[in-house]
Amino acid sequence: MINREYYFDVQHGGLIIGAAAVEQAFESSQGIDLPVGLSDMLLAKVPEYKNGDYVHYPVDDWDDTDYRMYGKWLAALTSEDDHMTTSDKTIHRAYHLGIGPSRDRIVARFGSVWQYRQSLGLEIGRTNYRFADWGRIDYVTYAQSLAQELGRRPTRNDYHAKSIGHGGPPVNALYNVFGSIGELNELIGYPDVKKWDIADYIQWGADVKHANDYAELTQTLVAMLSKNDRGPSFRTLYNKFGSLIRYQGLVDIELQNRQEQKLRKIKHYHKLIADNQLPLAYRSLKEADLLHMAGKYVLVNALIRKHNHVADSRTITAIADADTNDMIRLLLARRGVSRADIEVTAVEMAIFDDIWPAYTKARLDYLRVIEE
Repeated sequence: MINREYYFDVQHGGLIIGAAAVEQAFESSQGIDLPVGLSDMLLAKVPEYKNGDYVHYPVDDWDDTDYRMYGKWLAALTSEDDHMTTSDKTIHRAYHLGIGPSRDRIVARFGSVWQYRQSLGLEIGRTNYRFADWGRIDYVTYAQSLAQELGRRPTRNDYHAKSIGHGGPPVNALYNVFGSIGELNELIGYPDVKKWDIADYIQWGADVKHANDYAELTQTLVAMLSKNDRGPSFRTLYNKFGSLIRYQGLVDIELQNRQEQKLRKIKHYHKLIADNQLPLAYRSLKEADLLHMAGKYVLVNALIRKHNHVADSRTITAIADADTNDMIRLLLARRGVSRADIEVTAVEMAIFDDIWPAYTKARLDYLRVIEE
């Protein structure tokens, strides 16, 4: 049931609470800019304000309890039946009316709007809110879990069946992020070989050697992976490259190129440290740790510059040195930064695998052959 106890002062901003205060506000307005029921303001099809019209309520000192009390109050204001919830639109409008925190602050604190609603014990409704804040890593982790559950390559029908009852994201979301189910399945170790070009075959071979301690690519190894739907058959490789020896030679060149690229990156980071463009503490890190920490730092720095935010080196270091999930939350709390923005920027800068090494490890694990 819509709550009528709260009105909004459209002229000066701020809440008007209680019958006496509302009556006085109506009298003093003299028919101009009459107070409006807060529920009506939040639910109107067309907002009756412009962004920036009102001063934002200070929430810097709010803790989790304050956020939860606010969320339940907001849900009670706008729910028309017993199924209480808070929509993204409601949160957004309340913020611009100056009566609560922004959506970005909520996501930074709780991880996603879905998790915020869960913490309030509210109904989720028909929309897949749970997946609104997912990035590529979340989708890949979900796909890996489904593949393990099924014991095989997931199909479009499998993803659709899982999405029923909010057990997983809708299939159209997978297409929006990856372009196809095949592309997503590639990332969990089920390649779509029919769509491969020569470079894809070479990349696969390099990954296989990496996953198997750089063992030679034998016909037996290739056959075992192909049997488990993890790669092309030996005959396919032979038809593409003429011989396994020629194929292996191209794979070894790819592995050498990867190693040289890694060494160039490490050398570049040490130069940045020497030039005081990276924290001095990074100088003593081992190679893998340096790639991880320096990658996070340059990513944070790039995103802050991209969105014209003001931040000194101490702030950038504090964000970059946080746990990766906390780093993402801190970035999401900044204006204009989205999860997709974070991931795409990392890919463009060729540092994605350095920042999320578990992502690469999971992909390689599918290519590891355990000798019996």
